[in-house]
Amino acid sequence: MFISWVSANRDEAVFDDPHRFRLDRPHNRHLSFGAGPHRCAGSHLARLNLRIALGELVHRLRDVELDLPVEDIEFHSAFNRVPLRVPIRFTPGTRVGA
Repeated sequence: MFISWVSANRDEAVFDDPHRFRLDRPHNRHLSFGAGPHRCAGSHLARLNLRIALGELVHRLRDVELDLPVEDIEFHSAFNRVPLRVPIRFTPGTRVGA
């Protein structure tokens, strides 16, 4: 038996425009941390870390954008959809508290 986590998070019946990366997606019942008894024990800490990291990044990199067309991003082809690299371009903002 093979479960494709990649396709689970791209279900058109659940997600509006599932192939587009959107941080402001209003409804997000993704399966990134598993589900039920197989839910990741560290999922709450991982979400908190991600929320803080993305908040800081967005605060400093206001004009961040991909440095290549979305179609040119290559992904690992095994069990999950992980980009091999995501080149970005931005104007650095002022560093706070450093």
